[in-house]
Amino acid sequence: MNLGIVGSTIIGGLLILSIIGLNLTVSQHSGENTLYYTAKIKTDMIAEVMTYDMRQVGYKPWAGVVIEDATENTFSFRTENISDGTQELIKWHFDSGSLIRTVNTEEVVMSSDVNNFEFAYFDSTGNVTTNKDHILQIKVTLSTESATRYGNRETNPSSAWDAVFTPRNLNL
Repeated sequence: MNLGIVGSTIIGGLLILSIIGLNLTVSQHSGENTLYYTAKIKTDMIAEVMTYDMRQVGYKPWAGVVIEDATENTFSFRTENISDGTQELIKWHFDSGSLIRTVNTEEVVMSSDVNNFEFAYFDSTGNVTTNKDHILQIKVTLSTESATRYGNRETNPSSAWDAVFTPRNLNL
């Protein structure tokens, strides 16, 4: 038996095994990244709509009523629809993992993979307030999570976002 052929076969086998191991590692990381970016895209989409809505808070108030409801899991306000000038009531509500946005009576589930969504409200001195007439800043905290887990990981890939809004039209 030729020692060169046996040595080449062993080296070739080890090379093939290392390529297979590399392929499995790349495949696993690709799957994990896909789930992470799916959660990130959901968070970014919600953040974009929320940012648009928060810029509308206090725009053309009717009869002095701007903020309708302000709790930890719910925020609703009245504004004007920029495209047709009609009055709108916009409401964000978090309930049992679902984030719901309602415009007038049209309800849309923005995501059902939300594991944390909170509002905090601040007055002119920067203190937390629960009085909707004294709100000048609104802090939004959002965390979404992928519905599926990849491989043997203990947690699902998640994405978080928080922002503080100071609507220009409040309490003018």
